[in-house]
Amino acid sequence: MSGEFVDPARVVALLEDAEDDLRMAEFGAKTQNRHAAFHLQQAAEKLVRAVRLTVGLDSTKQHDIGRLLEGDGAFPPLPPDHPLCAELKSLDVLTQYATTYRYPTPTGKRKPGPGAEQIGAFVARLRDLAARARALV
Repeated sequence: MSGEFVDPARVVALLEDAEDDLRMAEFGAKTQNRHAAFHLQQAAEKLVRAVRLTVGLDSTKQHDIGRLLEGDGAFPPLPPDHPLCAELKSLDVLTQYATTYRYPTPTGKRKPGPGAEQIGAFVARLRDLAARARALV
């Protein structure tokens, strides 16, 4: 779906869902950081999907933020000259948050999530990017 018109309501819905995940990350930072990490990844993924749609690019069910930006043969990359591309690529570190803290290790241990300060910093970055993405609609 490259270059086709995309209903702005779909972009806005993804950005609203990303904000829901950011609120969950903030709540999780107070109670259960490992779950907050998962919601950060989910918010970043939805943000990237929304930005792709602003330029008429849909995406597969891929959850890897880097691959969502770079494409993978099944769908094209976000243009490298897109005003948010470099900043979105810096969020690829969140890809690992989808599973690293969410599931127990083979020995049954759970890794603690990132600290509340780090979660707060990511929430602020993601909110800033989401506001800028909304301006592109």
